[in-house]
Amino acid sequence: MSLRGQVVSDPERIGSLYRFWLGNLAVAPEVEGNERQQLIGTTLVTARHGESLLDDRSAPHFRYGDVLELNGEVEDPPVFEDFDYRDYLAQQRVGALMPFPSASLEGSWLRGRVFALRSKLSSRVERSLPEPQAALAQSLLLGKRRDLPESV
Repeated sequence: MSLRGQVVSDPERIGSLYRFWLGNLAVAPEVEGNERQQLIGTTLVTARHGESLLDDRSAPHFRYGDVLELNGEVEDPPVFEDFDYRDYLAQQRVGALMPFPSASLEGSWLRGRVFALRSKLSSRVERSLPEPQAALAQSLLLGKRRDLPESV
C-alpha cells in the first residue's frame, strides 16, 4: 500500500529503529488519475533508515513534521491474551500499524527549518526548567505533549 502522511509525533529512536505516528493520511488511488483518498486517524509506523531516500539525511532520519510517502503493509493492531493492544492504540486514535515500510521524503525546505527551530527551542526549555514545569512549558509554547504527566 502507498500511504502519504505527516509525522505527527516526535519519532522515538530504539536502536536503529524509529517509531512515530503518521497523520493527515492519504492513500494512493487504485486507478491512475484518481485523487488520493483521505483517511481519518493515525498510523503507528516502525521504520529503519537504510532502505529509503532518507539515507542521505543525518540522524534523526525521521523528524516531526516530515511529509512522507510510505510503501508497505498496513496491519491491524493485535489483541494479545493479556493485553488489548488494539484498544490501547484506539484510545490514542491510532487505527493501524505499518512495520518497516520504504519511505521517501516530500515537503519543503521551509517546513524542515520551522520544525528544526521547534526542536531546538524544546531542548532549551528542557535544560532551563525542572520537570514537570519543562513539560508543561513545551506543551503550551511548542505543542509537544509527549512528556506531559497524565496528572497535568
